[in-house]
Amino acid sequence: MFYHVRVKKKLLYALVLIILFLILACLINDQILQHVFQALSGDILYCFDTREKVLVFTFEVSTGEDYLEELLDVLGRHAIRATFFITGHWVSENPGFARRLAARHELGNHSYSHPRLEELRDGEVVQEFAGFQEALEEAVPGTEVHYFRPPYGDFDERAQSLALERGQLPVMWSIESRDWTAASLDRYIQDFLKKAHPGGIAVFRAASEETVMALPLLIQALWKEGYSIISLERALQEYGGGI
Repeated sequence: MFYHVRVKKKLLYALVLIILFLILACLINDQILQHVFQALSGDILYCFDTREKVLVFTFEVSTGEDYLEELLDVLGRHAIRATFFITGHWVSENPGFARRLAARHELGNHSYSHPRLEELRDGEVVQEFAGFQEALEEAVPGTEVHYFRPPYGDFDERAQSLALERGQLPVMWSIESRDWTAASLDRYIQDFLKKAHPGGIAVFRAASEETVMALPLLIQALWKEGYSIISLERALQEYGGGI
C-alpha cells in the first residue's frame, strides 16, 4: 500500500514538473519570438502607438488612370491628404497625373515595375529602386520620397535595407480595406469600422470603382465614430516612429 502511495506521489511530482517545464518553455519561446519580431520589424511602420482616434489613408497605384480623377475629387472635397505609393513604370506612363498627386498628396516608392521582390536577384532589386527614382525625377523634378512599400506587401530584407539607405521608411499597414470582396457598401463599411483602431494605417486600391464608391460613405462613418484622417507626415511628427 505504501509502495503504491509513493509511486502515485512520484507520478504527481513528475506531472507537476512537466507542466512547469512546458510553461517555462512557452514563456522563453514567446520572449525569443518577440525579440526576433522586433528585430525584423523595428524599421518597418505598421501603425502608430496612440490612443487618439486617428487614421492614415494610403493608396497603391501601379496601372492606369481609371477612377483616379474621382478619387482625387473625393479626397479634395473631404480635405484629406493621403499617401500614394506609386510605381516608376506608372509614373513614366502618367507623368501628368504624377505631378497632380505630388501637388496635393505625399508620394511613396512602390518599386519600378511592381515585381515580387523576393524572386529577384540583388542587382534587380537595386534596379527597381534606381528605375523608380529616375522615372520620378523625370516626371516631377525635385520631388523627395520618404516612404517605401514593397509590391504585394511582401517583406524583403534587401529592399528594406535599400529603402532605409535612401531615407525611405518602409510603410506597411494595419487595416486592409479589401473593398473588392464586400457584398455591399453597407457590409464593407461595417467590416472596415470593425478593423479600424487608433493610429491605424489603411491601404486602398486607387484604381478601383469600389473604392471610389465606398470612400465618401466610409469617411462620413469614420467621422461619426470620432476618427480624424491625417497625413502620414503629420502622424510621424505627432506620434513618432510607430510600431
